[in-house]
Amino acid sequence: MSQKTLSETDLKSLKDALKRCPEGTFDAAVKFRTSGDMDQVPKIVMGIVERYVEPEQQDLLKNKDRFALDLVEDLGIDSLTMMEIVILVEECTDISFQNEELRDLKTLGDVHEFMTKTIKS
Repeated sequence: MSQKTLSETDLKSLKDALKRCPEGTFDAAVKFRTSGDMDQVPKIVMGIVERYVEPEQQDLLKNKDRFALDLVEDLGIDSLTMMEIVILVEECTDISFQNEELRDLKTLGDVHEFMTKTIKS
């Protein structure tokens, strides 16, 4: 994939959107948007999820078994929060997801797998 340049406006918008995400999320989003580097997708998704998870649960996201975490039970992510996460991922990756496809996402692994598969196609 060829290199794409983001305008100053695009960079500012992306930075504003990701301002409460952990360090590295913005850089991963820029790298993905400019180069299409799929290795950046997990960093983007995890960074955005961490933004919406309560501080008490954020340590769970660093665990090696994090992809087995249940979105509702373990991370406290309700359907409205999930929609906010999806909207922000869409904004950062410049890719749209169909709402119907999101209903079956139960674990962090489901989210990661779905978004990676959708972005690749």
